[in-house]
Amino acid sequence: MPTTPSQAIIRGLPDRPDITEINIRSGPGTGYALLFKAPVGLSAAILDALPDDAGNGFQGKVYQWLKLRLPDGSEGWARDDLLDLAPGDHTACGYPVLGVRTFAFSLVRDTSKRPTPPVEPAAPLWIPAQPAGSVAPAGPAEPVEPTTAPGEPPPTAEVPAGGCVGVVIGGRESINVRSGPSTRYGIVTTVPRGTRLEILDLRPDETGGPLRWVQVPLPERQGWVREDLLSFQGADCATAGLLPAADLYPAPLALPNYWWVRGYEGALPAHNGWDLGAQIGEPVLAGPHGGRVIIAFNASNATPEKPNVRDHGLKVGDPRVFSDPGWGFGYGHYIVVRYTHDLLPAHTRSALAAAGLPGAAIFVMYAHLRDRAVAQGAVLSPGQIIGTCGNSGNSEAPHVHLEIRASTNVNETSWARLSRGLLDPGILFKR
Repeated sequence: MPTTPSQAIIRGLPDRPDITEINIRSGPGTGYALLFKAPVGLSAAILDALPDDAGNGFQGKVYQWLKLRLPDGSEGWARDDLLDLAPGDHTACGYPVLGVRTFAFSLVRDTSKRPTPPVEPAAPLWIPAQPAGSVAPAGPAEPVEPTTAPGEPPPTAEVPAGGCVGVVIGGRESINVRSGPSTRYGIVTTVPRGTRLEILDLRPDETGGPLRWVQVPLPERQGWVREDLLSFQGADCATAGLLPAADLYPAPLALPNYWWVRGYEGALPAHNGWDLGAQIGEPVLAGPHGGRVIIAFNASNATPEKPNVRDHGLKVGDPRVFSDPGWGFGYGHYIVVRYTHDLLPAHTRSALAAAGLPGAAIFVMYAHLRDRAVAQGAVLSPGQIIGTCGNSGNSEAPHVHLEIRASTNVNETSWARLSRGLLDPGILFKR
């Protein structure tokens, strides 16, 4: 006897009552054709579930798409941030048994569960190289998408001595490899996070984007990966301009246990640091030459049971959060470590001098932690564990926010007064 499918309820956007319908598409992503629109409030049977075909998501969490059968018999795919799940057993599509109606995007789905065979992916789009002097429209950000179960050992590639290797850090589980150096080329395969790839070539983005693309070998052909999805190692990487210097600090989370979420986007109030995703509890490490803890802050509102603003019924980005010390002014639990000028890499010292900050110390904030392992005033050992990755404060998914400010006043203890020295974390850290 067939099992009754579990049910989804179209919720739309509760803060946008003017939106009364949502798009239903032919596959699990916005790149698929729009079939029709379905009204908010309608219930539908869930036939299948898949991660976003292009790896798109929000705050480090990849969207899931549910294939629905509406009461009139029509079928199509809807994104999980527009759906609630009705009470019932949703284990067939990777969700838990629910006793109450629940926002689908707030749940973590077991992506190995497939109630029906997979849909055919959309045909890849290939755009030829632009002629010299022309400018193509900028493409979307390079997507990432999960394809490998967490904990599965990634394949490795042996690289000749003196070569250049890229370690995959983009995406929670995997990244796309494309047939050419831009997002306008089709996806030829995906590779898991942690994979080591030999770098064969380096080219500008053919659509005029600011990031470059590297060519990598594949079992049957070659492909292209955008540079911000890799962490580079090897002497030839510096020669190729992929590494500004070999002496930079490593990222404060160990490879391959973190993934790239978001980068530095300019001065305040834009995104003023790096976001590195990781599992809750992943150790956060001090720099390789020690340092001193200048601030160790516990956000009183961020309890173990309800660590972030969403748990308390607030929206991520609510302006009130950034003036509330109970939320760590948005940073949740955080630590600020001072690295004096003598502890900094030679490349960093030169960059500070070029920025008009000769002799400056760098102050690094490690934010949205689950907990702290050090106290204010502590002198750190090289690579010491200072805390663990969390989801506290103005945060929607587990990650560490890494933010850098520099000052020639090594005795400064006010994070606000340090804002004039805001810098891209790339001045000190490798990705």
